Amino acid sequence: MSKRGIVRCAALGLAAVLALGVASGAASRPASRTGALSMPRRAPEQLKVTSRIDLGAYSQAALDGTAFAEAPNDTVYFASGSAVRAVRGDAKPTVLFRAAGPVLALAATNGDLYVEVGTRITEYKLPRLARQRSWVLPRAVMRPTSAGLFPSSAVLWSWSDWATDESGFEYATVSAISPSTSSVRLVDSNAYPADIAASSAGLYYETFVGTKDYLARATASGGRELSAPTPDVDAPLALGPGYVALFPTRETGASYVDEFSAATLAELHTSRLGLATAAVVGTASGVLAVESPCSSPACPSAKVVWVDAADGAETGGISVPDAQRLLDGTHPAAVAEVNGSAYLVRLS
Repeated sequence: MSKRGIVRCAALGLAAVLALGVASGAASRPASRTGALSMPRRAPEQLKVTSRIDLGAYSQAALDGTAFAEAPNDTVYFASGSAVRAVRGDAKPTVLFRAAGPVLALAATNGDLYVEVGTRITEYKLPRLARQRSWVLPRAVMRPTSAGLFPSSAVLWSWSDWATDESGFEYATVSAISPSTSSVRLVDSNAYPADIAASSAGLYYETFVGTKDYLARATASGGRELSAPTPDVDAPLALGPGYVALFPTRETGASYVDEFSAATLAELHTSRLGLATAAVVGTASGVLAVESPCSSPACPSAKVVWVDAADGAETGGISVPDAQRLLDGTHPAAVAEVNGSAYLVRLS
């Protein structure tokens, strides 16, 4: 595990030990949401588990290295090593093809599947998996050890980093790829890896500029905006309707949610959470999180809950033992590891 992974796991463990009951923090901005991206907030419904699909035998290390993506039609694609598989509906996984090497990242729309191997990203047309075009990441990108892809209407966003046990933490490089051309544009080389989300409004991520950390938004047109400096360093990030939620662990070990305007990047609220969140994802209904009181990735008492970024309130929780990841489709799903086997848990 990289130094970054060890630090994050340690922080989660400490937060679980020190966790208290939910207590609202003082709002750092007035409790209003304004701007072109704001939308009315509705209470999410009670979560339900609709199916649990066996993905096969996976050690924790193998699952950590597995890439996942969920298309809007709820087809889940995943790759361990070079084998790319798909889960359609509640059927067993099927092998689609083998890539040219170990797959680092996947992204899917209803019509395209994007696969990253090394510094090359390849587009496959669905459903026949006809190979279309491919792109090579900028020379500034060393051979990645981890990566992520985020498709939007005008841009395929990419992040890559190359952290190892020997090198310790490394910043990620963010690139913007034009799906209709061979264009690849370098966006940032000091981003925090994994803490990234995208929508039609742009790519939201955390970055280091000069001596301070910021929340950033990159747009398809090439623009970039920064928030005011923030102490939220390397915090999990989720994009909700009109807002961005960061989930930092403070130096005291306590977990928080900080809400920012998606339109202006102004901080709106900061609230304390009762327990650490092991994973977060933004949906049209709000932020979905894995609530875990354990210090290890697998946790029998893990729950999936809705988190209100404005006050930290957790609602609609449901037990999903050993849940570790969340996937964002029309209907979200969780990935769990139980006794050496991985499962896809579909939610509604």
